[in-house]
Amino acid sequence: MSKKVKIVGGSLIGAVCIHAALALISSCRPSAPLDVGGRDGSVADAATDSSITAGDSALDAVIAMVKDAAQDVASAIVDAEVRDAHAQDAGGSCACPPPAPLPSYREQTGGVTTAGDNNWVAVPNTTLPVTVGDSGILDIQATGGVRAVGTAAACSVRVTVDGAGGGGDTVVILAGGVFAGPWSVLRRVTGLSAGTHTVELQITRLPALGTANCIMEGAAASDPWRMARLMVTPR
Repeated sequence: MSKKVKIVGGSLIGAVCIHAALALISSCRPSAPLDVGGRDGSVADAATDSSITAGDSALDAVIAMVKDAAQDVASAIVDAEVRDAHAQDAGGSCACPPPAPLPSYREQTGGVTTAGDNNWVAVPNTTLPVTVGDSGILDIQATGGVRAVGTAAACSVRVTVDGAGGGGDTVVILAGGVFAGPWSVLRRVTGLSAGTHTVELQITRLPALGTANCIMEGAAASDPWRMARLMVTPR
């Protein structure tokens, strides 16, 4: 129990006890002087009996009031303890749901050029370790641009998780005088084990069209949209 709750609870209990004592004294005091002589069946004796009965009833009422007040104090202390636990006050463990995971982000730094068909090359500074929870889910977003040096090229970009990525997630066709184009990837990966996994952005040239090299220039690109950006969010 925190120091604050102890102080508040002690103050409340003390106030209730003082109030109960004052109420008891007030209710038991006779409303008129009584004959303290022998009990001979006089009006004074009847008044005394009536006063005692009234005092007993008042005492029962005060006891009931104290019980109710004590229950209220106990409830207030429990509520305060719950709030303290949620706030992790004084080292209390929080029973509230975990916060939403934050995305991890990378931006391409240096340039990269493909070397042959179906030869996947990592994009600089886009290798990203990510911690996955019990859900086993990652949401992946990536954007950027690619250009070709030569006549034509089919450039493909993919995202791998722990080295596995299969085929390309997107393909950019560069031909007919168009030698730069944007690309984007939006992908959800499921069934991962809880723990740390490695996400990486890769590029290659496909054999379907021409032999021009595919290039990602990174931060040196004349157009900022051509720099690759990777964001990964655990769910």
